[in-house]
Amino acid sequence: MRLALLIALTIALTPAARAAETPYPAVQLLEAFRDGCGLIENQTAATTSLTAAGWRTVAASEEKGALGEFLAFSRKAGAEAAALEGAEIGKIEAFEKTVAGEHVYIILDEVRAEGARVSGCQLYDFGESRILAPETGAKWLKREPTAVVERPEIQTVEWIPGILPDHDSFKIFFVPSASPVTQMLRFSGVVLKSDTTGVE
Repeated sequence: MRLALLIALTIALTPAARAAETPYPAVQLLEAFRDGCGLIENQTAATTSLTAAGWRTVAASEEKGALGEFLAFSRKAGAEAAALEGAEIGKIEAFEKTVAGEHVYIILDEVRAEGARVSGCQLYDFGESRILAPETGAKWLKREPTAVVERPEIQTVEWIPGILPDHDSFKIFFVPSASPVTQMLRFSGVVLKSDTTGVE
């Protein structure tokens, strides 16, 4: 009896069990993302916005683990795509912050071509197993999503326009750790993504 009780307590105290029991702090993360990624008309403005909101720049020497793998893949893939399209890709840089107990990252990117600019701001909660449900995003934004795709390997939810009126779109992604999509995207977990387009 004592052994069975000890085993049950050990399982209950594992990180995975605690994560399953603890609600995902979706609203806090959405608010932190909005505050950090509000001004993304260009990468310079986005960096200023993030710093003011308490996000810390991740130095190149600190790009390790899931973040480092994803950044290396993104930079290589971005450079190859830009070369094919005759576009110019800006610096891909990362910021970090702990929000409601979740250590998360924001990654900025920018592409310029033929006088046009696309600026992106994404929050990554690498390896997160709890989903950010579409209805949670809809309640927070106070409007239904434009499109929802729910598959075992990936969930995507999109709002057009985005969080703010000048944002083209806002998306929520969830990729389970066992999904085959991780081989292509180089991440699993929860992602929040906003984009803007403009003229250089």
